[in-house]
Amino acid sequence: MTKDKLIREVTTMKISIDFLTGTGPQAAATSTLHVVSDQLERVYDAQDRRTKEALPVTACLSAQKARMESASMPGTGWELDITSQKCGCSIFLKVCCCIHLIYGLSVRDQLDLFGRARLVYRGRNIDRREQSAQQVAGRPANNRSALELE
Repeated sequence: MTKDKLIREVTTMKISIDFLTGTGPQAAATSTLHVVSDQLERVYDAQDRRTKEALPVTACLSAQKARMESASMPGTGWELDITSQKCGCSIFLKVCCCIHLIYGLSVRDQLDLFGRARLVYRGRNIDRREQSAQQVAGRPANNRSALELE
């Protein structure tokens, strides 16, 4: 959905009335974020004789659940609370996770849903450390017969 630009973060332009009066979504420094998800295009399926949303097979939901993502969405988009990881859409109320929340967390680089700190190990690989400790520097001692001339 991100590649097709069907889900996006809503930011007010600095020349808009909402920004000047302070009634629109606030800047990115706050813990709230507004995300809009558009409807997917519908494709006619000749086998079922129905139109279906153009979703990948792994992401297929029933039509009712797919409509719940955008049903009664405000014009500024769903308001996400990044710190408490909550969304106002009906899918979030039913399943406790939605595409808006995942997108909002990925935009703010906080995608870990369990609230743990992201740890990054920048040292040498453990296997390389063990290998370098076992190997002695220089020519191997067992290689003498291969180097001798006949």
